[in-house]
Amino acid sequence: MREALKTHWPEYLMEAAGLGIFMVSASVFTILLYHPGSPALQFVPEEFPRRVLMGLAMGLTAIGIIYSPWGKQSGAHLNPAVTLTFFRLGKVASWDAVLYVIAQFAGGVAGVSLVAAAAGKLLAHPSVNYVATLPGSGGTGAAFLGEFVIAFILMSVVLVVSNTQNLARFTGMLAGACVAAFITFEAPISGMSMNPARTFGSAILPLLWDSLWIYFLAPPLGMLAAAAVYLRLKLVVTCAKLHHQNKRRCIFCEYQAARQKEIPLDKSTEMSLPLSEKTTPAMRVLFLCLPAMFVATVNAQNTPLTFQSSEKQTALIELYTSEGCSSCPPAETWLSRLKPSPGLWKDFVPLAFHVDYWDYLGWRDPWASNSFSDRQRAYAKQWRSDSIYTPGFVVNGKEWRDWSGHKDGPLSGSANAGVLTVRSSDTNRWQVSFAPSNAGGANYEIHATLLTGGLTSDVKAGENRGRLLSHDFVVLKFVKAALVRSGDVEQGEFVLNMQGNAAKRDLALAVWITPAGRLEPLQATGGWLAPSVSGK
Repeated sequence: MREALKTHWPEYLMEAAGLGIFMVSASVFTILLYHPGSPALQFVPEEFPRRVLMGLAMGLTAIGIIYSPWGKQSGAHLNPAVTLTFFRLGKVASWDAVLYVIAQFAGGVAGVSLVAAAAGKLLAHPSVNYVATLPGSGGTGAAFLGEFVIAFILMSVVLVVSNTQNLARFTGMLAGACVAAFITFEAPISGMSMNPARTFGSAILPLLWDSLWIYFLAPPLGMLAAAAVYLRLKLVVTCAKLHHQNKRRCIFCEYQAARQKEIPLDKSTEMSLPLSEKTTPAMRVLFLCLPAMFVATVNAQNTPLTFQSSEKQTALIELYTSEGCSSCPPAETWLSRLKPSPGLWKDFVPLAFHVDYWDYLGWRDPWASNSFSDRQRAYAKQWRSDSIYTPGFVVNGKEWRDWSGHKDGPLSGSANAGVLTVRSSDTNRWQVSFAPSNAGGANYEIHATLLTGGLTSDVKAGENRGRLLSHDFVVLKFVKAALVRSGDVEQGEFVLNMQGNAAKRDLALAVWITPAGRLEPLQATGGWLAPSVSGK
């Protein structure tokens, strides 16, 4: 190890700097293209064109790093999965592999940390979310498959092109093209990482660990599988650099030279041979298969999920409840009975805010939040009330006590409010447009909640001790964001991180519009994100 550090430390620093630069670029371009305060949202409001631009930016960043003097010397792996694969192919010394991986992880963390120090609030905004890579709407299984496939494709391209004499100098360009294509088409599935160090660098500050295993396992497995197929076809690997046609030092060739002294001459001669023209038909078969694999993973992601209200106002039903309150179960039962109602999501949007001010009675509500209690207090202050209570219903910003007499929920309002539309291709990042019926120059805010249902809780203490409680439409996450006027339409976006919730039942989205700084909704919409027990 000492000898490796003494002689190859420049390459290790170059690897760290390379991935650090990549992460800085990813952070800056994500802020520019996705932060609500960015002017780019007015010019490119749709998600797909922004992914295209993001793909181009990161593809060009990768190409620039690979063909830079540092990239030419270190080999521009920038990825533990790439280094591990070349180590498995016998092209990287063991200590070089270990120190490359350490340097790559350090570079990823340093790059994100540098941007966080310079623009912490922008990077931490939910729409940017530290450029974290997270599973899309298909869940962890689809994300794992997506990561495996794109890693397989990338390593196959690198191995074939870098070992074809007439094409080798274009390896970096084709690798960058792969990055651009994957961000454009595969990102809704897995977030498009292919790189354990890249994902770790984005996860460490916001502490997003739930799905980290996907990005630590799938990319190395995909690249190792590509290497196995390549060797199965009896093809030759000459060097671990992505760009070898330069005069910079090559620590991998030095390692190979040392190894060849220990093996028979005919074997070493075979190892140094360029890719044979005789292998071209086999590689054609391989490349015909790879696009089919890629298309299979992205095919289901092409149609965005869309929820849209009518012109008439959709009622927003808010229930303030607690597992520590013995009067709440009937109200929650009433709310659960709305699941099969024909008016659900069309005439009304229900949600249950669990409050925490009854926790002192001996049972801590696992779904409660102090911020939900504060929201109910804000309503009480607006109504000039001195107290809050559970169960408490609010419909369209007004106290509603006659809930038990409406078994199918309230009807939508008669007044025209405007059309609210939300759509997403990955159920994490949502685009919003609101066309108000009366455009009076007001500023608007979007409010969004991630809901779940089919929950049960065996209460061990407090007023409901010994009871098995059931819950639906429970608020898991709550975010809000400002909208920006574009002609007669208000536009914006929000991020509802699905991290840790993709496997829950009855996931739903509830979204509503309010005037800026106000509580009462103007329009609402929503719908199921995952199958409900009601079958709707």
